[in-house]
Amino acid sequence: QVHGGRMQPHTTCAANTITSSSSPVAARPVIPVTFARTRAPSSSSCAYSRCRFIASCSPRFLRGHSRSVSTDAMTAASPSPVSDVDIDTLNAFLRASKSAAASETSTASDLSAPKPQIILVMGNEAADLDSVACAVSFALTLSRKHAKESGSEGGDGGAPRMMVVPLIGVPRDDFALRTDAAWLFADVGVDVAALTFTDDLDPLALAAAGRLAELVLVDHNNPVASLRSLLPKVTRVIDHHQDESQYPPDAKVEIVLTGSCATLITEAIVATGDDPGVLAPGGPIAKMLAAAVLLDTQNLDANATRATPRDVAALKRLAPAAGLATDAEAEAFYHTLKRERFDQAGLSPRDLLRRDYKQWDMGGWRVGVASYQVPLAKMGPPGDVASACDAFVAERGLDILVLMPSFDDPANGGAFTRQLAFCAAAAGGAGELLVGLIHAVEHQVGGLQKAAEVEGPLAATAFYIGDPQASRKKIQPLLSAYLSRKGVAKAPHIAPAT
Repeated sequence: QVHGGRMQPHTTCAANTITSSSSPVAARPVIPVTFARTRAPSSSSCAYSRCRFIASCSPRFLRGHSRSVSTDAMTAASPSPVSDVDIDTLNAFLRASKSAAASETSTASDLSAPKPQIILVMGNEAADLDSVACAVSFALTLSRKHAKESGSEGGDGGAPRMMVVPLIGVPRDDFALRTDAAWLFADVGVDVAALTFTDDLDPLALAAAGRLAELVLVDHNNPVASLRSLLPKVTRVIDHHQDESQYPPDAKVEIVLTGSCATLITEAIVATGDDPGVLAPGGPIAKMLAAAVLLDTQNLDANATRATPRDVAALKRLAPAAGLATDAEAEAFYHTLKRERFDQAGLSPRDLLRRDYKQWDMGGWRVGVASYQVPLAKMGPPGDVASACDAFVAERGLDILVLMPSFDDPANGGAFTRQLAFCAAAAGGAGELLVGLIHAVEHQVGGLQKAAEVEGPLAATAFYIGDPQASRKKIQPLLSAYLSRKGVAKAPHIAPAT
């Protein structure tokens, strides 16, 4: 249910609600789930392919969640407004959207051609698999919805058309560093050349030209600082991070702390009634969103991540269309994705830092957090790692750089493991600042244990995180709260160590 434009995850829903009446994980809240009804899929021998949250579903899909259900969900008929989405349909949309958002520079032959207004669907600055899949999937869905409502691809009476464009939040050359996303897009057949990256389109220039009609934020709810002036253009937010409440009061906002934003995008697609077309069996969208849910929830492992009943229900809706007809196929797909994500051994320290990076201004302090899948001690020679961190701090104008590796640790029986390290610009009080940050974090993340194997300048602030669920999404608010209390009594953006 939505109250005041915002999703209320703990509000009891009136109909078509899936609830968790009990859970073996005591600390996990009960989160009701609502979906619009959709066309019933064809019969299948697999229980969960019928998209019903029922007791006969696979135990793995229900791990950590209740096996009792109040109602069926997502099973009734709903016609598709246009044809089913296959890979050719998706690539044609991506090419058209990229062309529509092309540079303001025009040749003599097209000066008289009206340029379309743009609805920009923007993922976050890390451009991880979840963010990219959500931006592409929701942009396509909005485009189909607009085409249905307008009755045609173009405008009336020669007026400029409205086009929906997914924007990937990194330069084109950085996409290859997202090894899991790059593999997935190749696997489903996405034409990466047709994607729109930040070096293809400047949203500020688009707005200055009067062509930015709306801005839709997915997998984040507050644009990066350089785009903050576009906040008045934000009309919709779909996100699973902490609410920063920076969007306009009349924006349609859905912020729910699910394991994956792809879960919320799946629900939004279902709510349009176009899910039989967008999530067509064998098409690319269901597989992309299923991949994001599997990775973000570690295959719905309630002991390792923040998987919720909504993630379970979304994956059950996506799995049959994604070709995951059995438990074994879903698990094999997850492990393939995980292997591709962790295949970072050949990346330089600098590439690891920029592979999955987010940045915030926290109480006047500029803080960057880099996530990757190589242990601190295996990033490279200690001197090279320190130099890369110092250069990264200078390049981004940071006060603090936070390193957050995560990996399966063979020294701990292959258990999923997270580490944490800090790099502060070298100036008076830097050591005291890092001590304060460590104390602010350690009691909220299951404790911090020294990573004794790490050498060099990072050794003093390198730790194992006690709680494997303590991802960047949990660490960021802790850092922000501490730095906001500390205030701005410091030299702004002090120079990095040399």
